[in-house]
Amino acid sequence: MKSELWRIAEEQVASSLQNNLDADEGEIDFLESLVAETKPEKTLERKFIQMGYHYLIYSQFRYPPPVPSQYQARFKPPFHMNNVFYCSKETDTSLHEYAYHWMRQRLHLKKLKRRAEPRTLFSVKFSDDHMTDLTMHPNLANIMDKTDYSASHAFVKAKRCSSILYPSVRYEGGLNVAVNDIELLSKLPSTRENIWLIFESKIQACQIRMDKLKVTILWSQVS
Repeated sequence: MKSELWRIAEEQVASSLQNNLDADEGEIDFLESLVAETKPEKTLERKFIQMGYHYLIYSQFRYPPPVPSQYQARFKPPFHMNNVFYCSKETDTSLHEYAYHWMRQRLHLKKLKRRAEPRTLFSVKFSDDHMTDLTMHPNLANIMDKTDYSASHAFVKAKRCSSILYPSVRYEGGLNVAVNDIELLSKLPSTRENIWLIFESKIQACQIRMDKLKVTILWSQVS
């Protein structure tokens, strides 16, 4: 499969926390801890820079395995020996996927100011002749359970995959790709666009502002 894939990345999050929160030290500490705990070792980062990969591409591969249990995800079980680059085949799918995780971190915060937070929406070329396609898998319903990752963890433990194509559970009809090998991706982003996210606490929604578009995604749509 050859395709252009989409992903949203956060940049300079820690430096903007004070501007987005009222003076509640507990809430500020919570979000800053999320940033601090994910800082990787520099060895892998230098390796990918020397290989010519852009930060937006190598960022998800710079964490030394095994994966700590607190960072498990659908196709990344605890102590997994591969990092995963999650991305989407469509822009809309990428927006809904990111909105879900972004809102989940903010729903319990009571003093979050209504301010725009910058992010980068980018695309990257992808090619894998051996991609695993889950869209017609007989156990798809369990593998794609919205909250229980036991079936998806069992799947990746039993089958080594260079990449996985799977349906989005956050955006109907959308498709995602989990990439386990950085060499399946181009070294530079094909496109980059600045976007801004605003958390609308009263209606529990994420408003996304793009260059020529504004999208509102409700928590009830993606949860």
